[in-house]
Amino acid sequence: ARSLNTDFQAYQQKKGRYGQQKPQKKPVGLPENPNGKLRTVESDLLGLIVQNESLRSKLKENDFTDLIDPASVEGRLLIRICAELREDPSWSPEKDSELVCENEVEQNLIYALLTDEGVPTEVDDLFAICMKSMQHRYDKRKLRSIEHKLNKGVNVSADELTALFTEKMELQRRIANQRSQH
Repeated sequence: ARSLNTDFQAYQQKKGRYGQQKPQKKPVGLPENPNGKLRTVESDLLGLIVQNESLRSKLKENDFTDLIDPASVEGRLLIRICAELREDPSWSPEKDSELVCENEVEQNLIYALLTDEGVPTEVDDLFAICMKSMQHRYDKRKLRSIEHKLNKGVNVSADELTALFTEKMELQRRIANQRSQH
C-alpha cells in the first residue's frame, strides 16, 4: 500500500492544473547523475576533460578560465588543469594528477572520474553544451556588473559610459541568441 501511495503522489505531481498529465521535460544533452550528487557544469566538464584526451587539446588552444566558477572543487581543478595544459601540453590525469591536485579529496575525485565506466559517447556535443552553458552564465554575470556600474554612474567618463552601453547591448544580444537556441 505504501508504494502504491508513493506512485500515486508521483502521478499527482506530474499532473497539470486541470488534471492533464504534464509532458516530462528531458534534460538536453547531459546524462543523469547516478550517485545523486548535485551536478554543476564544472563537474560535467571536469569529467569530460579527465576522460577524453581529444578535449584536453581544446583546453590547450583556448583559455576558458574566465568562464569557470571557482566556487566548487571541480571548478578549481578545471582552472588548474587549464593552466597546466598551457604549460605542459602532454599533461595527463593518469600520470600527472598530483600536479593539479592540492589535497586527497581532489586526488580521489580525479581517480573516481578515471575509473568511471559511464563515459558518455557524444563528448564533443556535451563539451559544446558545457561551454555554452558557462558562457551564458558568464554573460549574465557580466551584464549584471555593467548594469550596476551604469546605475551608480559615479566617476564614469563619457567614453567609459559609451563603452559600457555598447558592451551591455552586445551582452543582451548574445544572451537573447543563447535563449533562442535552447
